[in-house]
Amino acid sequence: MGKEAAVIGIGDLFRRDAGLGSWAVEFLDQEGLSAHVELVDLGTGIGNLDTYFNRHEYLLLVQAWPKGNSPGRICRLGPEGVVRLLQGKKEGIGLASFCLSPFSLFQDTLAYLRAMYRLGIVRGEVSLMGVEPKDLSPGMGLSLPVQKVLHRFLRLIRRDLEERGYVPLKSSVVVPLRRYCFGGLRNGT
Repeated sequence: MGKEAAVIGIGDLFRRDAGLGSWAVEFLDQEGLSAHVELVDLGTGIGNLDTYFNRHEYLLLVQAWPKGNSPGRICRLGPEGVVRLLQGKKEGIGLASFCLSPFSLFQDTLAYLRAMYRLGIVRGEVSLMGVEPKDLSPGMGLSLPVQKVLHRFLRLIRRDLEERGYVPLKSSVVVPLRRYCFGGLRNGT
């Protein structure tokens, strides 16, 4: 049997805070998680998301979440909320109210999830977790408000996996990125 859970980072590294999901998965990879958790840097390729629905009983999708909140605010939607959203049964809430920009990658992710749900492809549980971006302009690195909450965001991801029994309980330690220039994360260059 394959890995039971997957943390899937969705994001565009070349659009500043839009790269959050990819950065988060990279940090988690450096930290090392349980053998029961697959880390996937999907980038902007959300069309490949269906590959993971049958291979895992739990998916945690992480990415920038432009919802109109103050930059750096962490947002989460658990499996029950995701199902209600995808079924369209969450009173007064539609896809548009979950994302400020109709042209964002997050909006595309929600639309893709809804289509996969309606086709019966989504079989396991899916949660969404993100951070309100400040800067989605072209460039590398995360804005200061997103950088400030990054370690807490990673701890919340780990806690979510711990509560579901996918990783052993231990303190989270985040180490610098190896794949990308850490200085770019710090100053946005």
